[in-house]
Amino acid sequence: MEPRGFFVTYLTSESTFADQAAAAVLQALQSAPQVVAELLVKNLAMSTAMAVHHRRHQDEVMAQGSDRVRSRTTQLLQQLDLPVARTLAQQLLETIAQGEGIYQPFLQRWGYDSAQLQEIQQTVQQVCS
Repeated sequence: MEPRGFFVTYLTSESTFADQAAAAVLQALQSAPQVVAELLVKNLAMSTAMAVHHRRHQDEVMAQGSDRVRSRTTQLLQQLDLPVARTLAQQLLETIAQGEGIYQPFLQRWGYDSAQLQEIQQTVQQVCS
């Protein structure tokens, strides 16, 4: 399974097995730090923005699913503690603050509005401080 597919399945699962990553999962993820860090930083942004979107549309069930993905992503970022993830998170924050940067195409592709960007910024700052 390619890394993106793994994260979609792992992070969104209704099962609780992903709430606390097993040592073997962490070890496997550490073997590809660049790919894993980029996917986790993007997943953190996307799940945060989607929780805002779902709540706007009074879909609390979907919002809670996005919250679960955000929580699991946060835990993985903290447990893995990859220097490249901190660098990418900082670049995401800079892109949001300046309205340009390496994450601008990603942010534009998903069309996040100012409220979503503010939530992403707050979440990434909390996770990466």
